[in-house]
Amino acid sequence: MPSIPEGLYWYNGAVYYTFFFSLSLILLGLLAGVFTGKTKLAGKIVALFLGAVISGGNYTTALVTLELIFLALICSAWERRGHSAAYDPEKPRSAKSPAAFLLLLFAISVVRFAISMAAPGNQKRADAVGGLSAASAIGEAFRQAVILIRQYTELLQILFALCLILFFLFSSESMSRMRHPVRVMLLGSLLLFLLFVSGRVPPIYGVENIGTGRQQNIYYYTYLIFLSAECWLMVNCLMSLVREEKWKSVRKCLLLADAGLLAAMAIFTAVKFDFGQTTSGRAAASLQDGSLAAYGAAYDIMLEQLEQAQGGGCCCGPHSLYP
Repeated sequence: MPSIPEGLYWYNGAVYYTFFFSLSLILLGLLAGVFTGKTKLAGKIVALFLGAVISGGNYTTALVTLELIFLALICSAWERRGHSAAYDPEKPRSAKSPAAFLLLLFAISVVRFAISMAAPGNQKRADAVGGLSAASAIGEAFRQAVILIRQYTELLQILFALCLILFFLFSSESMSRMRHPVRVMLLGSLLLFLLFVSGRVPPIYGVENIGTGRQQNIYYYTYLIFLSAECWLMVNCLMSLVREEKWKSVRKCLLLADAGLLAAMAIFTAVKFDFGQTTSGRAAASLQDGSLAAYGAAYDIMLEQLEQAQGGGCCCGPHSLYP
């Protein structure tokens, strides 16, 4: 976690950013169930409620979630036309396509997002803080996304990816083979990167930077989710490229190679890596060395200043500087 204090100890960081991100993951799980038929009426009602709540929250989570709902809607419409590799002509289209539900969810989310953006307080903040033009913000978002991916991709993240690949290889028996696997993987990878970029656009557009630690925490969480999706794409693409009768032997070799590499890197990590730099290690250290207490005292002073500013009629306290 990039920012320990703002992720674990600051109520605003935990609720306004991490909590909304958690709701987004629940919503995406329900959407996956919609495509497989496991999300029934009660789940769809919950999904509509979550879509409305998330779209009225922090801009970063709201925007990325809205984009994912839109992509789900496009996939549903594409599947309905019969172009999906998993298309089954014997299955009724009405049972396969959740397009109507996704369209309703998308419409509710767009309206809620528009209401949130049009809120008077947000306009006052924008007028007070300023920001970049839309084109400049998008360009800077691409640059910052590349920087963050380079920062995040370290030894532990590579180990995480190897574990994911091992898991997907074990579960590859139940995967459906993709039509045009290379094109699907390239397009999927591009979409994942663009989604990651888009999460940086709102703060850069509003305040000319990617936000504070509590916001950068959810960039990191998003990176891990997209890394998981990328590993799935890679394994599914490889499986689709290998002829079905040869996949079992190829899969066995890949499992052995991945397990061996994972074991070697795990041993190297145990010997060389400073586990004090992990989230748990840094959190424990902050409790022991008193930095948590110092952070709490500084936050109390900031909160007092904010309350005084609000009492004097100012709407641009410390909490108002970031979307």
